[in-house]
Amino acid sequence: MTCVVGLLDKGDVWMGADSLASCGDEFVEECGVSKMFRKGPFIVGLAGSPRAKQIMQYSMDVPDHPTRMTCDEYMATRFVDALRTCLKDGGYAKKENEVEEIDSNYLVGYRGRVFVLHTDYQVATPHDEFTAIGSGRDFAHASLFTTKEMKMPPKKRVFLALKAAAKYSPSVGGPFRVMRLRGASV
Repeated sequence: MTCVVGLLDKGDVWMGADSLASCGDEFVEECGVSKMFRKGPFIVGLAGSPRAKQIMQYSMDVPDHPTRMTCDEYMATRFVDALRTCLKDGGYAKKENEVEEIDSNYLVGYRGRVFVLHTDYQVATPHDEFTAIGSGRDFAHASLFTTKEMKMPPKKRVFLALKAAAKYSPSVGGPFRVMRLRGASV
């Protein structure tokens, strides 16, 4: 249970995450490991098992992005294929009734865009300049929507969205961390 927020601002990707670890009603505690990381030209946040994050962060080989390929095509094919391979090799991906799934969602910033990777490896692009994943998603979305027209720095908007999620979701809590991926570099 968590909240990871992605926000686009002037070609930069801002990402923030909470630091609470929870497992249903069993425990809730501050987690010493960040739910976000940089991987090559990407910034990544995870809602789900810390193991899925560790495997991607330390084992995934980032594939080249051919110049002829759009970002959407690259993310849906080469990127997802590399992620699937490292998760399978790490013993994390599950296959049931011939359907492969993971129990985590990723938020990925890349080349001035934010992508959501769902449990079935579907790659989605939000229609707004912001999105969120995890149990605090709806509260963060509401905050980001209401601050959209305000003249507010993007980092502050991300913090406010995380604070709103923590206020109304018992499985989201601080401290909050925010990272920035500059520009739509190719």
